[in-house]
Amino acid sequence: MNPARVFMASICLTIMPTNSVAQASLDDQRSIVAMLQAADENGAPEDPFCAAALVMANSGGRTLLLTAQHVLDELDNRNLDRTQSAHAPLKLTVQFFGAVGRTYSVRRLPLLSNRTLDYAVLEVLPLNNAPIPAPRNWAVLGITQDFTKTTQTKVTYQDVRAIGNNDCDPWMASASAEKIIAQAGTQIIFETHFIDKGNSGGGLFAADGGLVGLVTETTGDKGIALRLDVAVAELAVKHVEIDWKEKDYSELGQDSMSKGKPYAELFAASSVATRLIDTSNDGARYRLSAETLSEYPSSNTIAVAGRSENADTDFFVPFTEGLANDAKLTLQFVDGSNKTVSVDLRTPLLAKIAELAKDTTDWFSSHGVNGQVHFAGPREKGLIKRVDAGFSPEALEYRFSTVSAETADTFGKRPAYNVVELGKSIWRPADATSLWYSITFIDGTTTPATRYDIPEKNLYSSDFYSYRGIHITRSKDGTIFPYYYAYGFNGMFPDGTINLLHPYGMRTYGRLQYDMDGKGFRDIYAQLTYGIENPIPWTTKPIRVRYVNAETGQIVGPFDLSGFDVAAIRDATMPEFPRIACGGRTHPGTCEFDDPRALGHVRELRISFSSLTGLKPVKLGTLSTYWSKAGGATILAHCVKSQAPECISLKRQLNIAWDIPAGASDFFYTIVMRDGRILPPQRMAF
Repeated sequence: MNPARVFMASICLTIMPTNSVAQASLDDQRSIVAMLQAADENGAPEDPFCAAALVMANSGGRTLLLTAQHVLDELDNRNLDRTQSAHAPLKLTVQFFGAVGRTYSVRRLPLLSNRTLDYAVLEVLPLNNAPIPAPRNWAVLGITQDFTKTTQTKVTYQDVRAIGNNDCDPWMASASAEKIIAQAGTQIIFETHFIDKGNSGGGLFAADGGLVGLVTETTGDKGIALRLDVAVAELAVKHVEIDWKEKDYSELGQDSMSKGKPYAELFAASSVATRLIDTSNDGARYRLSAETLSEYPSSNTIAVAGRSENADTDFFVPFTEGLANDAKLTLQFVDGSNKTVSVDLRTPLLAKIAELAKDTTDWFSSHGVNGQVHFAGPREKGLIKRVDAGFSPEALEYRFSTVSAETADTFGKRPAYNVVELGKSIWRPADATSLWYSITFIDGTTTPATRYDIPEKNLYSSDFYSYRGIHITRSKDGTIFPYYYAYGFNGMFPDGTINLLHPYGMRTYGRLQYDMDGKGFRDIYAQLTYGIENPIPWTTKPIRVRYVNAETGQIVGPFDLSGFDVAAIRDATMPEFPRIACGGRTHPGTCEFDDPRALGHVRELRISFSSLTGLKPVKLGTLSTYWSKAGGATILAHCVKSQAPECISLKRQLNIAWDIPAGASDFFYTIVMRDGRILPPQRMAF
């Protein structure tokens, strides 16, 4: 048996029933209020620490006091300061109205306190040959009944008087009665121009003498007291009875709580409900709510048995359990009693899903700077099972899913590699202006195909390095491969270079290999494998690719692709292409093709220093030998717009730097692009 429960059970004192009581005098009231003082190791009082307490029991060989918990907290703070300054801690003492000048020591009963309600119980330690005086007349002092029931519009009494250790002046009482302002749950709020520091823990009395509250706070011209019936109800369920008699200030009769019934018997299971507070993960977090919680404040400390949650009234339930609608919760109360109740978890889930399904377009955003469409979703991502999306209503080829890699079986006919994690993005094809999508929630509800229009400002970008003209190709099994014509790498292969991006659901970031002629797979240049981008030769013919894990040797693929769209070359062309500069301080004595890496865009270059009619093709060099050797990529990047000697030498070898003949004043050129376009002839003066 719990030792604390043994002690608590022993504090059980008889309540004398009283049907009618006489009027209490001021001294009768003072006799039930004790004065608290802090004393040092020599017994000298600590000035100005003072407070009050109520005598709640004085029989059976024990005297119990009720005071405000914050009084003890303040004493603890002072003792902490004293300990740090090497002083002995202060001790709490008490004086009674019937024995003024005689001090008694007290000890705390930690199990009989509540910091939220601000009360604590103390036990008085008796002195030899000095009995503790009892209050004068228990019969004329009493607590109110529960006067804040919802059926009660206002209390019968309106006038109150506070008695305490006001400003360390013991047993001071207000000269005249003061008015009740409001009843607020567990508190009585009243007017006061009297109470001050030292009244905490003192008594609040009705005009006829009945004890109604424990003073806990003063704010300006208002005082606050804890309703005594609330404290008594709490102590009753902890098996502590008191000697206060009962005064009925309402027409409701005695509250059953003061009889010590377990909370489980008072808790109305039918009033229990739940509300969702979080559905962002793989289950729902609920908060328990019940009408009875407002009536019995201590029941706010209920714990949901079987749940390892920190908050007493919050609990987590997997979605499958929440949708089953047959959840049983065992509520365990502070007095050890418990009750099992059924709560409806399904209804709030379905209501939230219906609310979310009404408007979903704000869940998407687009980025013109990189051609992506992003699914941000709502905060309640856990309620979404999947989002099927695509760039036409007939082909919802992508799937945003809470599962990072679904199997082909669970994904139906569409390949598992087209799965995108919730909260991620998909590449937008260069010609797409809208996204279509359908959302499936965890209860099976599916929304019809809905269109998200990409804002016009995000459709195009003048910054070529950000917007790269994404295109889509598909393998024979339907796996989607985004790709773009690689400006920075497009001279890697003689016919230009494609950057092939990994399919969305692929988590094997292995080495890409390709087969263009059926003679076997070959590696791309290892030094150029950046993240999920893989440069491979551009071709309009079918090509096979596969991925090889460098550590395990595992092969993913092969994937048979139909080849790449010539339009990708056009979409990847820089707006100011070509960048040719002649003469001046930046290019003295030469005309140059600024960026050698852009040669992959060019099929043929025609130049002349005399006239447009004299244009002749030049034999361009190839960058493939530079890309394939160590440090080649660094050299090419270094020579963009650079006039360093090594860069002039490189451009001469590639035949993209030409000496200006003596007497020439103009440079003429035209370019045949890789996609077949012929740019208009240009004239540059220098």
